[in-house]
Amino acid sequence: MFRGLNDAINRILKYLCSVCLITIVVVFLIEVVFRYILRLSFAWSLEVNRIAFIWMCFMGAAMALRERGHIRFEIIIGRLRLRSQILMSLLCDILSIAFFAFLLKEGFTIYKLARTTKFPTLGISQGWMYAALPLSALIMLFYVVELVSNDVAKLAVQSGEGHEAA
Repeated sequence: MFRGLNDAINRILKYLCSVCLITIVVVFLIEVVFRYILRLSFAWSLEVNRIAFIWMCFMGAAMALRERGHIRFEIIIGRLRLRSQILMSLLCDILSIAFFAFLLKEGFTIYKLARTTKFPTLGISQGWMYAALPLSALIMLFYVVELVSNDVAKLAVQSGEGHEAA
């Protein structure tokens, strides 16, 4: 159900993270060359790199969530039975929904405050930088709903196999 939408979002995020990484590297190299060779410095380079780094981190965190790439206690979870592993995963996913809903709400509040201020050298709204938080929280909500549906499906399959064996 959510897989197609989430696949499309993930493709966009991969592209966005790639653009952010390339931007960081190129702007950093330009700044180094101009500062140490030509003795010129660009004040805007720090702001551009900060925006790109924040977007890359938040969108990368969303992509890692979908792949269950965040830190987990595998040594403990791995010792549980399959049904208990699925239930533990489901519990964590449900708690994640509450956390991401909180991040979405508070991130949007921070964004609304930040959009009224401008970066000193770029002259653009700081909302561009702070928009990464509520957007990534929204994407993570989409992803975790998919993960919950996958966990429920696994639980249903695992429960069905258990009844047939009895």
